[in-house]
Amino acid sequence: MTVRDLILVSLGNSRTRLAHAKLTGSAKAGELAPATVIDSDQTQQLVDQIVKLADTLEADAARIVIASVNEPACAALLAKLAGLPGLPALVRLTQTGSTGASAANVLGLKIPIATELDPGATPGVDRLLCALAAHDRSHTSCVVIDAGTAVTVDLVGKFGAFQGGVIAPGLRSMLHAMNAAASALPKLEVPRSEADAVPAGPIGRNTRDAMLLGAIEAVRGLSHRMIDRYAEVEGGYPRVIATGGDAALLFRTDELIEHIVPDLVLIGMQTAWIRSEFPGAFEGQEAGGFEDDELDDGDDFGDPMTDERP
Repeated sequence: MTVRDLILVSLGNSRTRLAHAKLTGSAKAGELAPATVIDSDQTQQLVDQIVKLADTLEADAARIVIASVNEPACAALLAKLAGLPGLPALVRLTQTGSTGASAANVLGLKIPIATELDPGATPGVDRLLCALAAHDRSHTSCVVIDAGTAVTVDLVGKFGAFQGGVIAPGLRSMLHAMNAAASALPKLEVPRSEADAVPAGPIGRNTRDAMLLGAIEAVRGLSHRMIDRYAEVEGGYPRVIATGGDAALLFRTDELIEHIVPDLVLIGMQTAWIRSEFPGAFEGQEAGGFEDDELDDGDDFGDPMTDERP
């Protein structure tokens, strides 16, 4: 039976994104519903949400597709799902297609992206999936910034190969590390609402603001520096796409960041499934672009960017 629906589950270090994708039965991307975000250590809550979605679908025509950088959370989730009857088949996306220590009833699916890495290198599946999604929608070189527990700034080459990049502590990791290393510095959390005001800067007038500004500007500075360095490698400025839980806080008003796409990894998961089902169907196509509801700012990819930057 043709697979018509995917339940996409991206397990991160801190949070998990889960969404339903309605497939078209062709190489064209299907409809991706808005994601539900759940703390990754809330296994039962994840299971309940997956079961709720699965109950609305025909099991034989659906798949539960999982990508994880959090092995303990993934193992706990698979163990619970394995004991439930009537669910769609489980599929795990990995770099090699091997499911490793996953449950015996989990099918493996290789992420269809070329890499130019050192032999034996094993980048996180989230980095590969974000790279796949970014290039699939732009068909040109891209910089992908994923701002979460860690910050990655990765380069995807003109023809779609994942080149690698840099990894640094995310905002929360930096703030907690400062407190752990210096007892006089308070333990701060990343601002999540208007009530948790982000200091305007550039000068912190108290310890809290100084710490927050230091962490925020460290990530912004790293991102800007790497965009420039990657432009030297590519001979021109790539398109720049940001994702991750802290992306909006960091880059919403940043002129160098062209798009903030909260569900980039889920788009990559859907793309990986479609490319595996329809290999070769994407050759020679024009650049796609993100749909309005996939972007935080509601813009589509337009014409290729020039090499000019402010």
